[in-house]
Amino acid sequence: MPERKPQNPQHFGAQRGGLNKEGNSKITLKKKSNEDTGIETPLSGESIMDDSANSGGLKFIYTDKTDSYDDFSEDEIDEGAVKMPKPSNPEAPRFTGIDVAEFLSEMKVLAKKAKLSPSKLVEILPRYCEKSIEGRIRQSPVYRLGKWSDLKQFMLVAYKFDESLTIEERDLNVILNKNWNKRTADVLLKEYKAVADYLISKKILKEDMIVEKLARILPSQLLQSGLIENSQ
Repeated sequence: MPERKPQNPQHFGAQRGGLNKEGNSKITLKKKSNEDTGIETPLSGESIMDDSANSGGLKFIYTDKTDSYDDFSEDEIDEGAVKMPKPSNPEAPRFTGIDVAEFLSEMKVLAKKAKLSPSKLVEILPRYCEKSIEGRIRQSPVYRLGKWSDLKQFMLVAYKFDESLTIEERDLNVILNKNWNKRTADVLLKEYKAVADYLISKKILKEDMIVEKLARILPSQLLQSGLIENSQ
């Protein structure tokens, strides 16, 4: 007597949760982007490769999802997302080495309004700094960890003026009395500018006086080389 075949053969793949060819699907996870900064936002938990020319191929070790803006007052934050200004925007924050606490506070407020995560703020913050400062931050292990609270503390320690010290006009004279030549001029000009910006912000000296003092001390060949213009 011939064997009877089951009328409804089992589909073992379906029983085990598998999908047949018609049921296969592919889910693509896309990265969100911030059009205004031109910086891609990585998926949560993904390591970030920074392709900046100054990064030297360094990357964040991790994205810390537990990091937060715990030092923010909710009263500072407006409802709705507002795009971060481009680093090239004249109205964007620009860190020159002076007033680090004010710079960090402004960047936090903008990041909160733009609904950026703390680790995302860490990633983009160097672009809002002078080139020499940007390079120093990117090379720091603290930056590569991608944690806002650590980077904030690093910058406060590295760039905050000692409030117990008094910055005066004579500090400019000390810089001007150093050995100026084509090799040292660029570094000394940046040092001079940092002190000068502080004196101007505190209304201790006017900009005209600061420029005049610099013009008196620099050799004519340095003035003609455009170093003052390059360093502003």
